[in-house]
Amino acid sequence: MLTQNILQSQKACKNIQKKTRTKYDLYNIPALLIYARILSPASKQSSLTYIKDMLGVKEPGLHDIYRLLSLLAQHKEALVSAAYHHSTKVRPRDTRILYYDCTNFYFEIEAAEDMKQYGVSKEHRPNPIIQMGLFMDANGLPLSFTLFDGKSE
Repeated sequence: MLTQNILQSQKACKNIQKKTRTKYDLYNIPALLIYARILSPASKQSSLTYIKDMLGVKEPGLHDIYRLLSLLAQHKEALVSAAYHHSTKVRPRDTRILYYDCTNFYFEIEAAEDMKQYGVSKEHRPNPIIQMGLFMDANGLPLSFTLFDGKSE
């Protein structure tokens, strides 16, 4: 079943890649980043070094990773929808009760920028934050998520 789910993710990425005429692989780069983060959690730059040194992969470049992440963000709804529809074939979803949880992530940067804004942090940190909302079904399985800038309430 994991293989089926991976293939569905791969199919969704290939569709986006065709539509956008992107040259780099929208599926393999995130997969490599995930493997690197699991095996050796670090920054994107350090993960890239790990991918090249430990996994023996020559590509991608750091610029490819940032372009890819922007492209995936633009197509988030299509990717989440594809994952949800495929997951219902693997395991039925109990949507009689829905849960919503919200958390925030802080950034150790000097000034607010883009979505990273000063807001109320549960840790009372004086750093810019981004807020994340997560919808889950009755079994606690994720349905969707959204990101808000730090000053949203």
